This record gives sequence, C-alpha cells and structure tokens, in this order.
Amino acid sequence: MKQQTNIYYTQTFFAQLFFWCVFTINILYYVKIVDMNALQLIIIGTILECTIFLFEIPTGLIADLKGRKVSIILGYGLIGSGFLLEALFPVFIAIVASQVLWGIGYTCISGATQAWITDEVGIAHIDKIFLINTQAENIGTCSGIIIAIACSFVSLQFSILIGGIGFVLLAIYVYVFLQEQRQLTISPTSLTYPVWLVIKEVAGSVKKSVLLQYCLWIALIVGCYSEALDRLWILHLQHLLPTALTHKQYIVLIGGLQLAISISVICLFTIFSKFEYPWKAQQLFKVIQGCYALLIVMMLLFTLANELFLLVGSFFILQVTRQTLGTFEQIWFNQIIPENSNRATFLSVKSQMDAFGQIGGGPVTGILSQLTSVKIGLLCSAILLSPVLYLYNKIRLKS
Repeated sequence: MKQQTNIYYTQTFFAQLFFWCVFTINILYYVKIVDMNALQLIIIGTILECTIFLFEIPTGLIADLKGRKVSIILGYGLIGSGFLLEALFPVFIAIVASQVLWGIGYTCISGATQAWITDEVGIAHIDKIFLINTQAENIGTCSGIIIAIACSFVSLQFSILIGGIGFVLLAIYVYVFLQEQRQLTISPTSLTYPVWLVIKEVAGSVKKSVLLQYCLWIALIVGCYSEALDRLWILHLQHLLPTALTHKQYIVLIGGLQLAISISVICLFTIFSKFEYPWKAQQLFKVIQGCYALLIVMMLLFTLANELFLLVGSFFILQVTRQTLGTFEQIWFNQIIPENSNRATFLSVKSQMDAFGQIGGGPVTGILSQLTSVKIGLLCSAILLSPVLYLYNKIRLKS
C-alpha cells in the first residue's frame, strides 16, 4: 500500500505544480497579453466546461473499462498539449482551441486518480490518504506559484510553457511507475463491450440513492456559482489596486496571495490529519455545512467590499474554505458510491453536473458583468450558491 500512496502523492504534487505554473498567471496573461474582456473570459471558461460536460462520461468509461492507468496517461498528455498551444500562440482562437484540448485531458484524470487509489488501498484507509493528498496538492501549488512568479520576469508565456512540458513528462512518469492491481471487467482489447450497461448501472444506483441525487444537485449548483468567481476575480481586484502597477508587480501580488492561501491550507490539513479516522457522516456534514455558510458570507463580502484590506481578506478566507470543502466532499462522495468497478464513472457524472452548472451559470454572469459591472456578476454568483445550504440540511435529515 505504501508504494501506491507514494506514487499517488508524487503525481498529485507534480500535477498541482504544473497546473499552478499555468494558473498563477493565465488570467493575467489573457487580460494583459491576449487583451480579453470580461465576456471573452467567460466564453473560454464556458467552452472549457462544455468540453468537460461532453467528455466526462466517455472518459470515465475509459477509466472503468480500459484501466485507470490508460486514462491518466492520456489525460496528462492532452493537458500538456493544450498548455503548450496556449503558450505558443497568444491569440483568442488558439486559447479557445487549447481549452478544448486540455479540457478533454482533464476529464481523463477527473475521477480516475481518486478511483485508482481507492481501489488500491480500500475505503477504510482513504480518508487519511485524501487529507494527506490535500497537503501534497498545496505544497505542489506553492512550488508552482513560486516558479510562475520567477518565470514571469522572463515572460508570462514561459511559465505556461513549463507547465505544458511538465505534464507531458508526468504522463511518461505514470506510464513507467504506476501499477494497477484492479482486474478489468473486460479485456482491454475489447471493442464490443456494451458500455451502455455501465451507464445503466450508474443511473440505477443514482435512482435508488437519495444521497447520490442530492450530491449531483449540489455539484450542479456549485458549478453555476464558480465560473464567475474563477474567471472574474482578478478583474474585480483590479478596481481597488493602483493603476500604475506593472505586469511583474501584478504577478508578485497575485502570486503572493495564492501562495499564502496554499500555505494556510497546508497548516489547516496538518491539524485535520491528527483527527481520528474514518470520519463519521455527521462530522462531515457539520464541516461541509459550516464551510458553505462561510463561503457564501465571504463571497458577498468580497463582492461588496470597497476597501482593499476587506477585499483581499475575504478572498483569502473564501479560497481556503473552497479547498477545505473540496477535500471533505471528496471523502463523503467516495463513501457513498456503491460499486468500486464503476467508481470513475460515478465521479465523472458528478464532474459532468458541475460542468453543466458552469455552462448555465457562466454565460449569465458573464453577460451581466459585461452589461453592468463585474460586481453585479459576482453578486449573482453568490446568490446562485445559497440553495446548497438547503440541500445539505435535507441530506442531514435523511441521514
């Protein structure tokens, strides 16, 4: 088990490092170099989410039927190719194409890595592994942010280029070192297996489980709210920042903020890792409900703040809360999935609902932001999130 967990932590660390070589500066790259406006930022986000929506279940089936390893290798390779395209051609149409390419790659790894490690070590050990993995993710994030800040003094494209090359190398690492002990339900060479049977099994399980149904509704709502925040927060932050800041000063400021968030999450999950395992359902509900309530309050404060201190402080707490939520929801959802063999497909369906929410919520908030202001778009986003509290209360009562 130790070898599998070490490989899991290693690929997670480097995946986050390479992601944040890109994510630290990509919105700034779009705004300053490609010269995108608020609506264009939302458009590329919507294209990314449409890609994820269309490919989540097919790639989840690849992971379940052909093997997690195949899916992960394919995913990292496509993500790297997409980032390389984005770095080499700083024009809007190339950015759109890159979103499609790395979006398909993301669906290949979405659910596959979690399903692989869960199958390898078992549900009994997975809570602690996911918590430690969150620390590995954030150490990788910190490293990626530092690299991105350093690379930005050469050019914004250089950091994205490193991220793209890194993912291609990570695909090679997985090919060489990752082993999959789970027996495939079919021969890897079979082309005639009726994949609709797997979808039917998953749909049947969801129909029987009220908890799974609520989980998918929550994923849909979270998708509706998140697109505006992820794409527009830098534009919102710019309103209270001095206009004379250079590109490099923006990068240091934004990268420093993201670095502080990641360090705080590492410290927080160091505390969580000392708790007793496995986590009980009621403990998870309390943490998740509290995090969502705090998230909505911080979202409203971030949107309405007129002081730079309040704006930065609320964004800091908001992002720490989002990362905390992500891990605990992942633990809970893995606990309620009924069949190991279809785990990646279940996780893909959840990601697909999130993507569908972003497809619906993104354009609405983007058009609102373009016609009125970024603040109105973000306010709408916070309101869209509020029904989650009602749904988690229903889950608590059902449980």
